[in-house]
Amino acid sequence: MKHIIDLTGDNFDRVDFCEAKIIDLPISYNMPRKLQFTVWGAVILLGSEWIYDKEFLPTSIARRNQYVSGIGKIKITEINGGSIEIYPYEKLNGYPEKIVCAQKQDGTELVLSHQWEPENCCQEYLWECVNMWPYGFCRLNIFSKGRLTYEFDDMDLVMLSTYLANPKQYVFRN
Repeated sequence: MKHIIDLTGDNFDRVDFCEAKIIDLPISYNMPRKLQFTVWGAVILLGSEWIYDKEFLPTSIARRNQYVSGIGKIKITEINGGSIEIYPYEKLNGYPEKIVCAQKQDGTELVLSHQWEPENCCQEYLWECVNMWPYGFCRLNIFSKGRLTYEFDDMDLVMLSTYLANPKQYVFRN
């Protein structure tokens, strides 16, 4: 069953996107007023160590930290600023399993970035995770006066401890 969680304001801390991969992030030169993108692998923080009302999800979902092993949608409205930085990854020659941040000829890190100056003060949302294209570490910072929601399917939920015991079984595959 599909669920939509309102992550506006302080609710943003109820989901951890550090393990997530941004799959489809449409970024334009001009600042968008609304944005929708897909992610894989968010962690919904439902454990007893998190002190807040957990009734934002149905009681049928266990009150333990849950990994979403599937595609979810982020929707943000009334955007009025932000920035993106992507540090592209490259594979090391002779080491197909190892990746490093790409470098320019002078040895400094290659960074793809863009900034949209905020028009006035509002809520700040930060994602620091992997972007699938271009493939690399992504720091996405969005300022919004509107709503932020996360939609996912509860059929994709796996206990976080199960995911951590065998992450390769649950991660995004191209």
